[in-house]
Amino acid sequence: PEVLALNFLQIASWRQSSMLETALQALETGMVQRCEADIVTTFGKRVMLDCEFVPIKRSGVPHLLLMTNDISHFRETEKVLTEARQAAEDANQAKGEFLANMSHEIRTPMNAVLGLIRLVLDTDLSPRQLDYLRKIQASSRALLSILNDILDYSKIDAGRLELECVDFHLDDVLHGVGDLFSFVAEEKGVEIFIEVKPDVPMQLKGDPLRMG
Repeated sequence: PEVLALNFLQIASWRQSSMLETALQALETGMVQRCEADIVTTFGKRVMLDCEFVPIKRSGVPHLLLMTNDISHFRETEKVLTEARQAAEDANQAKGEFLANMSHEIRTPMNAVLGLIRLVLDTDLSPRQLDYLRKIQASSRALLSILNDILDYSKIDAGRLELECVDFHLDDVLHGVGDLFSFVAEEKGVEIFIEVKPDVPMQLKGDPLRMG
């Protein structure tokens, strides 16, 4: 710290920063004023100061009491954190755009697969073929719903997610979920049972896709 017997208008670093304007405001209003100033010290070091100007009088002559705090490290840390947050937000946005684009790209051939399955289901099939094909259809729909969920993640980031509110039967949703795992279960010799308590309502209103 230094005490300079100078008129504040003579201090070059004040004139080159916001300090001079704040000093004048303190003298004009007679009230304490604060500012941040980026200055170069007499030692040639650039620092960021938090400055507080307190107007006082000595023998009836206006003076300024200046109290400063070096906040250079704080501001540098703040800058690093701001840049890191921006980088994270940019990465998150890029991830959301990638997921949205990929889900759109994959859904197109999946819709074609489902369309072909519907056509084959209209032909003469044995009971076993019909069962396999319906399970393929259920798994394809499940995969499509997963792709829709991926797109939903990007919508959540953008605050644009909308849930459906439609009438659906819980039994249909549960059978669809069971079909997803039935083939893997059969391969392992495991049976899947879905039990619903009698007091659970079957007719519901909501989003059956996300319920599944």
